[in-house]
Amino acid sequence: HCLTANAPGGYHPNGELFDKKLVDKLARLDLHGLATLDSALVENAGQCGFNSLSIMLGAFDGLDAKANVLSYEGPFGVGYCTCLLTTTGKEDPDRNLAEILAKDHQQALATKRAGVSLPVALAIETVETFVNTGQVLSSENASADLQEKQAGVFVSIKKDGQLRGCIGTSEPTKENLAQEIIANAIAAATEDPRFPPIEPQALSQITYSVDILQKPEPIDSISQLDPKRFGVIVKAGRRRGLLLPDLEGVDSASEQIAIAKSKAGIGSKEEVELFRFQVVRYK
Repeated sequence: HCLTANAPGGYHPNGELFDKKLVDKLARLDLHGLATLDSALVENAGQCGFNSLSIMLGAFDGLDAKANVLSYEGPFGVGYCTCLLTTTGKEDPDRNLAEILAKDHQQALATKRAGVSLPVALAIETVETFVNTGQVLSSENASADLQEKQAGVFVSIKKDGQLRGCIGTSEPTKENLAQEIIANAIAAATEDPRFPPIEPQALSQITYSVDILQKPEPIDSISQLDPKRFGVIVKAGRRRGLLLPDLEGVDSASEQIAIAKSKAGIGSKEEVELFRFQVVRYK
């Protein structure tokens, strides 16, 4: 919808590029190429039919098929393609898109995990061992650095960039960091009340980060907070809420406090004690 200045979506140079790529890949029935088009290119083009097309192409996954582009035109700044797709109904192993995309994902994940930090590597091994076998990983083989220190730890798990679990401790509860990471990684994967426990088939789709907390310090004023640098703890009697620093979408100290209060069941107008802390974040 962005081919010309008077197009419904306004002009964007990616509009013409998107249409050319789509028609070319459609003509060759390049399902992998269509499925892996750059997301920014797709969005900038102002498209409205690509998702529907992707769903339809899924019906041809793994089948012997061909495409015949009959026409393409761009009246009113909007691109239109007419294409005939047919299939013999026979299987074509070279067009098994689900398997190809799964291999792509596994390779990308393996590349990413090859460079992860020691705390994250331990969290990954812990979760995969527990989810697949029900066994709790021993800390004895963990790095010496993780066995010689104590600290509070938060383990965060994401799937497709969205939070999938986050559990932690503001102060140490175990003998060492390794044990703290192991306990909180299992809790983040299986005990976060906001999400169902992670199942084996999802293990290849998730990523991890580990925050190691420095000792919290009391503060007198909200002006001593910085949401990018400091996490916050709010306390009212026995109720206590914590929010990590540098979280997407949290841009002010007042937002930090409001979210931490909500997590602890503390009213928005209730007085609280404030504490701040810093973290070392490992990915």
